[in-house]
Amino acid sequence: MLRFSCFLAAQLLTLSACSSDSNTPSGDKPDAQTGAGGATRGQGSGGGAALDAGSGGTAGAGPDASLPSDGGAPGSGGAGVSGSAGTNSGAGGVKGSGGTAAGGTSAAGSGGVTSDAGTDASGNGGRNNGGAGGGGIAGSSGSTGSGGSGGAPDSGTGVCKPLALKLLNATDLDTPVYGTAPKGDSRIFVLERGAGRISILDATGKKLSTFLDISKKFNSAGFESGILALEFHPSFATNGTFYVTYTTASLLRVSRFTVPSATASVVDTQTESVVIETAQTSHHNTGGALHFGPDGMLYIAIGDADTPANGQDMTVINSKMLRIAVDPAKTGYTIPADNPFVSNATARHEIWALGLREPYRFWFDPDSKDLYIADVGDASHEEIDVVPAATSGGANFGWPIMEGTYCHTPATGCDETGLTQPVYDYPHTGGESAIIGASVYRGTALPACYRGSYLFGDYPSGRIDTLTFNGTMPVVTPVSGLADPNLVSFGVDGNGELLVFNYDESVYRIVSE
Repeated sequence: MLRFSCFLAAQLLTLSACSSDSNTPSGDKPDAQTGAGGATRGQGSGGGAALDAGSGGTAGAGPDASLPSDGGAPGSGGAGVSGSAGTNSGAGGVKGSGGTAAGGTSAAGSGGVTSDAGTDASGNGGRNNGGAGGGGIAGSSGSTGSGGSGGAPDSGTGVCKPLALKLLNATDLDTPVYGTAPKGDSRIFVLERGAGRISILDATGKKLSTFLDISKKFNSAGFESGILALEFHPSFATNGTFYVTYTTASLLRVSRFTVPSATASVVDTQTESVVIETAQTSHHNTGGALHFGPDGMLYIAIGDADTPANGQDMTVINSKMLRIAVDPAKTGYTIPADNPFVSNATARHEIWALGLREPYRFWFDPDSKDLYIADVGDASHEEIDVVPAATSGGANFGWPIMEGTYCHTPATGCDETGLTQPVYDYPHTGGESAIIGASVYRGTALPACYRGSYLFGDYPSGRIDTLTFNGTMPVVTPVSGLADPNLVSFGVDGNGELLVFNYDESVYRIVSE
């Protein structure tokens, strides 16, 4: 279960990204001879090879290139390549100076390359900032060309520019746990868990109104109970529909509400229509996060309600990821025909994945469509699961058989057959206790090197890291300079920018320093 407490938070906390810590899985490492880029921020990617030279001539004896992996410094030219003319240009964005060809004609060396996340040919803003250029083509005399210049990292430092937490509100909210907004809406809709309210803030953090008040219907007696999640329908601008997860004294419930227009500031609670609910024997490990997937279906993550056996019990929807179809014009929901367990007579057909303990937050990357799940562990490990967009569901993430990549029940010798391992897990060795997932950043306000990275934090250690995953090997980069033991949740506003919610009842926006 999540274990939060209240501390005093600073109004401005500086954080800057650095290289991976000891918990980082070993990924691709930069090669000092080839300049091949590693996945860690600030490492260079090598320049491409020079194109074919002209015919004729004898190869020179120039030294091999030695391309540095950091910061894009020039490397020395490669061995001489025969050619009578040597006029071909190398590939890449920035050209190196030419080597001397047989006829004295200068040939262009290959240039630095941009990273995947780069924004221009110099590699500026890329997570793997520009690499060194390759050598020029040498003539028969064997003289070597000098290397091309590499792309410049942010401010020439080899790391992303520092970020900061900008305080938006610290006075008007009761236990804020999440915030979001319809796409393009400048307002922030903040869930006040303990009050049973959703309040509207403007972009500066000023409270404008109480949007929804279900204080007479909800129950917040348990630590992870109350109003828990909010998701606007993809067509909210035209249908005014949104969905809320909250707890009653005995239930975890998802309901639909409707407003007459997308600009409405107050909800009529009489518009509530219950979509789905389940008995909640404990107000620990409730989960309740919900998002529309890229397929238009509504995905709902539900915790195990402090009953580990629910993880592998297909007759209950606790400890599962659900996938249902909802129609704003109709009550309830329907089960998609392609859900993975619809042919299983003993399983709940809403189930899309199983074996989750407390999937407190999950997120669909709007670009790749991949699904990221931050699943809170029990006593030893926290984990991140990634489901590729092409996956049709049915994954078993292992709880309670496994916790992270380790056996849990039984503690040794567990049967891992058919289980989907997390792409990343970390132990409770540095004060960590509960993973708090954010999102894959696709906004525009932060440096480009953060785009495409999944942000997550931990309570109560306060760590905030980024994870990049190429489908094979995750790379985790700690974000240093920030200790936020009050961290309870992240949110994403209508422009894709990141919000932070603390248990000292404050709301922050992550900004570029």
